[in-house]
Amino acid sequence: MNALLAKLHNKQWLWRGIKQQQQYRQAISTSYPQLDAKLGGGFPTQGVIECKTVTGIGELRLMAAYLKAQQKRGLVVFVNPPSLLNGAFLVHAGLDLQKILCVDSHTGVNGLWGAEQSLKSGCCAAVIIWQSHLSIQQVRRLSLAAEQGHSALILYRDNVKAGFSLPVALSLSCHADIAGIKVAIDKQKGGRPCQPFLVDMSSQWPDLVLPQLPNNVVALDDARIQRVS
Repeated sequence: MNALLAKLHNKQWLWRGIKQQQQYRQAISTSYPQLDAKLGGGFPTQGVIECKTVTGIGELRLMAAYLKAQQKRGLVVFVNPPSLLNGAFLVHAGLDLQKILCVDSHTGVNGLWGAEQSLKSGCCAAVIIWQSHLSIQQVRRLSLAAEQGHSALILYRDNVKAGFSLPVALSLSCHADIAGIKVAIDKQKGGRPCQPFLVDMSSQWPDLVLPQLPNNVVALDDARIQRVS
């Protein structure tokens, strides 16, 4: 590898080919076969996972099985969630509330600092943060912290405000769908990007993805229609 390629590789602007990366890439199943197939087995066990999405479309449901698996290795930390966490949802997803920490820093800078410290502490398996505005340098610090602590960061960003590409291990764009979430893989380390496809959540979360009812319009006879003059 020449000096220029080495420099680009060190800055995480250049990655090795898919075959070489897949030889040692570790992944945790998402529990959604359609998504696992596109990701080569699931979400990466460590590094930064960027999820560009609006809030409340099922973005946490997408990560629920992954977080449950990560809890076997350590704590799961939520930093600056946009609303109060629903304990019933977390329990239903199989998460242990005793191994969950919630940090409300009130400011983005303090939230990033808390996320960085949690990632490199060695006792946190996964950190979830809501932060739309970040610099490349800030993401690199978080990536280094995740590498040091053998942990993962899930970064939720508003897909309207996301802007430029960040040096992350995986970048997803999510949009609401009646049967679940439409996901586009914008970037994945050691893999290929992918156009939007449906992640069907109807079997796992049937009460939250109700199908449209057929023939739900009732036609009235003319005699039953009262005209007001």
